[in-house]
Amino acid sequence: MKIYLRTKKQNVAIKKKEMYITRAIRYSTINKAALAGMMATDTGLPRGVVLAVWAAVEKQMVQMVMNGHGINLEGLGIFAPDINAYAVDDAPQPVPGGGTLPAKEWLRQFGVTKVYRRKFRFYPDKPLWRKLQRVELEMEQV
Repeated sequence: MKIYLRTKKQNVAIKKKEMYITRAIRYSTINKAALAGMMATDTGLPRGVVLAVWAAVEKQMVQMVMNGHGINLEGLGIFAPDINAYAVDDAPQPVPGGGTLPAKEWLRQFGVTKVYRRKFRFYPDKPLWRKLQRVELEMEQV
């Protein structure tokens, strides 16, 4: 196994200048149908059975992740929901009429308004991560 690399000059905004950046070349993205075909070949199961199982796995993963659960697919890793949110002061703000909201209530109400990105995280299993560390890297032949 081998991952090819390409180096090219590009603008790096944080440095405010052009710099040379090396990235892995990704040739394609394998779709579900192609992956199901490969899985059918590996297992000897009919492709339709593999696709039916895949549909059930997909349905359950979506349902669980949308309800806040992480999913550990041993051998691959953990898929988990996550967010990015703006930082806020930890002190409750005054409310009209005097006083403040209880801290817990303030954080509950205010925290949701500061979320600016909903996303998924993938945390690879250590064996998968170790395999990736052993993959040979080679520069693209130009």
